[in-house]
Amino acid sequence: MFSHSNKHSTANTTTVPDHLKDVYEASCHKLNDKQKVQLAGLLIEFEDVFAKNEFDLGNFTEIEHAIDTKAALPF
Repeated sequence: MFSHSNKHSTANTTTVPDHLKDVYEASCHKLNDKQKVQLAGLLIEFEDVFAKNEFDLGNFTEIEHAIDTKAALPF
């Protein structure tokens, strides 16, 4: 089971980052109070992996790949 530090034990919608409040609200309708605190804690802890707007795409360069097109020429 996943647990959080005491830092997140009082998490609620006022502590969830603004760009994640809609996600929190949409996800809470079937959660009990303990689960809501856990969800808020996760959203707070990992807020940096969620886009803040539609143009916040990020950049990941750790994986390099190639596509073998055989003898096909680009078009």
